[in-house]
Amino acid sequence: SLVPRPVPRSRAGRTLVSWLAIMLALHAGSALAEVRVVGNLADTGPNSLRDTLQVAAAGDSIVFAPGLSGTITLGSTLPLTRDVVIDGGHAVTLDGNDAGGVLAVGAGVAATLIALTIQRGAAADGAGIASLGRLNLLDCIVRENHATARGGGLFVGAGSFTISRTSFIANEAAAEGGAIADLGNADSVIADSIIMGNQSNGPGAGIRHVSGRTLSILRSRISGNQIATTATLFGGGIASQSGVLNISDSAISGNKAHFAGGIYLANLGTASTLTL
Repeated sequence: SLVPRPVPRSRAGRTLVSWLAIMLALHAGSALAEVRVVGNLADTGPNSLRDTLQVAAAGDSIVFAPGLSGTITLGSTLPLTRDVVIDGGHAVTLDGNDAGGVLAVGAGVAATLIALTIQRGAAADGAGIASLGRLNLLDCIVRENHATARGGGLFVGAGSFTISRTSFIANEAAAEGGAIADLGNADSVIADSIIMGNQSNGPGAGIRHVSGRTLSILRSRISGNQIATTATLFGGGIASQSGVLNISDSAISGNKAHFAGGIYLANLGTASTLTL
């Protein structure tokens, strides 16, 4: 089936500046950083992605050999324990095989994922990606991941995230945050991205924002997300609680919930702010 990708931005200069900023931040203090090449699509063994992650030093970048294209079916979650950039070149899919989470970003780790598809993860929290660090997603697709608790596509338990030109499609959570559950402790950004067709049985089928920090959503589309249960739950598109939610130049449409199909804002002891 066709998976919609975010429309590329015409302002190439700003995109280049953003990309350079990410790279400089990740490589600051890592003068000896290397570019390491994955040579096959095996889950384990020499020159596999898992093997390359194990030998990579903090700040290294990982790419895939020219012409290498296809799916890596994982036998267990890939842990990201050191600062790293992984560039899939729009050719590589990481598949959890509906048996385990796909990626786990360790506490304080700066991880940048570029042009990868992350799919069919299964875990309690963060079936696609579980992050306790500083996560950057650029030009990725996160789809068809299934959490038995929170954050079908992405669960942020600490740290922050920046999501750019990325699609979250058909992810599910048995509790909250069908696509994204944000429980981080720093401000985060979603820009030029699509969050569509995700489902949960609790608040925030698209996004559950309970970090207490600022979440900014820019030039993005949040549509067709729904809370599947008939219980009196809220926030089909976004459910935000006791934090700051800034939304600009974005479309929020066709989302479903018993209350507040589009956006739900709650003040539970701490003031909530919504800026459109």
